[in-house]
Amino acid sequence: MPAEPLLCPQCLAQVHPDWPFCTHCGSRLRLEPAPVQSPTSEPSIPVCSNCGAAVDTSGAFCWKCGVPLSTGREPFIPANLEPGTEADDVSVEEAEPHSFKEHRRKSKKRRNQGPTSARSVAAGIVLFVGVVLLVSSLLMGWYTVTARATGSEQGTTAYVNGTEVYYPLNQYSLQLTCAGSSYCPQNETETSSYSQGAFDSIGTLYDIVAAFVIAGFALGFCAGVIAIASRRLGSRLVLGLALIAIILAVLAPTILMVAQPSVLSSQRGSSNGSGEWSSFFGSCSGSNCGQSLVQGVGLNATWGPSLGWYLALSAAAPLIVGLFLGRTPRAKSASESVYEFSE
Repeated sequence: MPAEPLLCPQCLAQVHPDWPFCTHCGSRLRLEPAPVQSPTSEPSIPVCSNCGAAVDTSGAFCWKCGVPLSTGREPFIPANLEPGTEADDVSVEEAEPHSFKEHRRKSKKRRNQGPTSARSVAAGIVLFVGVVLLVSSLLMGWYTVTARATGSEQGTTAYVNGTEVYYPLNQYSLQLTCAGSSYCPQNETETSSYSQGAFDSIGTLYDIVAAFVIAGFALGFCAGVIAIASRRLGSRLVLGLALIAIILAVLAPTILMVAQPSVLSSQRGSSNGSGEWSSFFGSCSGSNCGQSLVQGVGLNATWGPSLGWYLALSAAAPLIVGLFLGRTPRAKSASESVYEFSE
């Protein structure tokens, strides 16, 4: 009568009495040693590529060294893992059969849900500095033209100063002050939109510039939030948003610098001499300013970008730093579970 087959106490698979490990679930066997059989009765089976021991190809683990076998079978995977617990920390006796692909998916998800790294937080903070500069630039003037006229009236010298400031959000201001003579007109400050001042062309240009700045702010802000909230610092989304924000931050002041002189020139018609219609930066005096001067009146003028323009351009610097922090490879995580080998 044939002897009753020996079964694994964990998964109830048939095992050999000389095996210290089950070939189906990998658990250690505590079986009574079987009587020594003659060499002629031993079956001819493949050997383990790791230790050279003869193995049962119907199992997934080597009976001698316990390493997985390339048999095409899915290994025994613990099913009752707690979040953050590696498979090696759970005893085989407490585990239950489980899908291999499902375990890999959950293990990867646990690694990605870890705490945010310090470098990721730094990248987000630097990106926020860039977007704050962009917002601040919208509230300040981007271009300023100042002029000073000097003239004599009945033995007294009068000084008339004029300052014209262009803002990106459909607004410009003109301030006139006079000192030195009783014939000076009252000081005047005027603020209006470009359309009210018949500056439709320059208003359209500044609308385009403001749209670029606002878009750069929105993208940079989203990149900073994602960088802080996500553990995966090298996220393509963060890098893409930050890169576009940098392009917009540089493009807005560049467009203004290139296009504004020609727009002002076409808007004012033919203008002789030097002025804001002839160059983005500059100064002039006397007849070189292209003005029809009253005899005895001297005129000096300067023009160029103001604080808002410089803030928008400088916002690219922290955005670039945040981009490089974001693209730095994160440190390799702890060693993976023995079950997470390539398929």
